[in-house]
Amino acid sequence: MKLTLQDHIDDFRTAVGDDNFSEATIIRYLNKGQEEIVKKLKYQIPIKRTMSTVAYQEEYTIPTKIKRITEVRVEQDHVEPITKEDIEKFYEQDRDNTGTVENYWRDGNKLGLYYRPDASAESTTLYANISSATAISCDITYDADIPSIGAGLIGSEVIYWTNKTDSGTTYSTLGGLTRGAEGTVATTHTAGDTLTWRDIEIFGFAHPSKFINKPAQGSITTQIGSSLDVGSVYTYKLTFYSKSLEMESLPYLVGSITPTALAGLGALSSLAVSTDSDIDYKRIYRTEGGGSIYYYVTELANATTSYTDSNTDATIAANSRLADPYSQIDEEYHRAITYFALYEYFDDIEEYTRAMRFQTKFNEIIGEAIFDEYDKKFIYYPQRPIAE
Repeated sequence: MKLTLQDHIDDFRTAVGDDNFSEATIIRYLNKGQEEIVKKLKYQIPIKRTMSTVAYQEEYTIPTKIKRITEVRVEQDHVEPITKEDIEKFYEQDRDNTGTVENYWRDGNKLGLYYRPDASAESTTLYANISSATAISCDITYDADIPSIGAGLIGSEVIYWTNKTDSGTTYSTLGGLTRGAEGTVATTHTAGDTLTWRDIEIFGFAHPSKFINKPAQGSITTQIGSSLDVGSVYTYKLTFYSKSLEMESLPYLVGSITPTALAGLGALSSLAVSTDSDIDYKRIYRTEGGGSIYYYVTELANATTSYTDSNTDATIAANSRLADPYSQIDEEYHRAITYFALYEYFDDIEEYTRAMRFQTKFNEIIGEAIFDEYDKKFIYYPQRPIAE
């Protein structure tokens, strides 16, 4: 449940020990606490970067976009963090061991692996041309080691795929492609071009150079067609997206429709156009009929102002979900606001002890909250998007 303003005020007065403490002052501190958390939710972007392992290579350069690492996978296996100091305690011959990677450490802009990988990245070739920069599937020469879900490099373009279908041992089809991933440019490719499977995946957070304002305009009506379920309610949201910054805005609620037997398509119109030169695209998200989870529908050029949605529920159910930090905020988040606010006011040991007990639960639900001894307040780092 979400706490009310009065709940926050009562918590604050209890901690202060003064039932007559000024409500206006409390609200001012609460607003500062709210701003502290929301800034972190808005301004830290979950990001993924991939690179290929090289046999026996211990250290790799971390892509500059990643400011804080939250997870590392090697050949799709999650590897655990270890400190550089601990790894330096190993005998040199132990550090030189090769095999399955089990740990990683960070040293400045370097990512270290232990054990050292004993094989280089896998590669194969395109079995057929990729004739369009928007193609969502491609055929590759069969290789049993290419994973069903993965990331790869063709020329200078990074692609992601979400499924693989083998056609005997001749070729495989990679489906659910994300084109031009990680800031690369989607383009055409020719049969015989090399596809390198990217073995190392680094997940973390980036601090963007700017904040993208969300759309503020758009409408939805039904249109003749039969893709959507009659009588079910469908709700749409719209975001702006910058490919160069790899940032997506908070969503704008476009509205809802209830299809009829004669009108079973969603017709979006008057979609906002951003005046920000960094905005390349707008993205449309939609629920399934009667659902509450928003699924990716399509990506449109920023200048496009209309779109007709003929996607079935089954089609979008396999797509990514909209991560809306305001959609699943629960009691623990709201309780956190009070604690941030308290540390704008408090610095005594009793309140510090109380906060430490709270911090453990807060970290489990929302992310990492670290108490700053100098400033006497929490610094908040989200561990993952709130919407799972």
